[in-house]
Amino acid sequence: MPRHLKLTVGREYIFIDSLYVSDFAEKPALLLTNPDLRKLRTVIFPYPSTGIPYALFTADVEDFDIARIHYFNSDESTADNLLQFCSDTGLILVVDTAVFFEVAAKFNPEVLEDVLEEQPEYLSRAKNWTALVAEYTGALHYFETAEIDKRLAGGGEFRIM
Repeated sequence: MPRHLKLTVGREYIFIDSLYVSDFAEKPALLLTNPDLRKLRTVIFPYPSTGIPYALFTADVEDFDIARIHYFNSDESTADNLLQFCSDTGLILVVDTAVFFEVAAKFNPEVLEDVLEEQPEYLSRAKNWTALVAEYTGALHYFETAEIDKRLAGGGEFRIM
């Protein structure tokens, strides 16, 4: 049964593959000059294959059911649809956009590398990750695409309905 995330109604959240977060941390000067996440979608990820690197979603319910996220065929993707995102790892971070740049700056890609080499459950036990989640309680969530549907483990393109 899919999990529910406790979101704050009216707040905007970014749904992003954990692998892509390091792209933000690697370009801090760019973020300071252009902190608009809508524009950064094509600035940080200019490649056509990642035209939908993350979704921006304004919470419409407090109890967000991740079953609202559906896999779709890449032929249906459009770069201007902010409710679509892609994934390479299947580990999705859901972060309040008000703190996203702070989270990205503190995100440790080495922890992620360990996760990808080991079991996904390792992430919840990793010291740095546990501290980061605790620091941003209520503003930082995560789930695995396999929680939506076992067949969706790993990469793919998704749409929030």
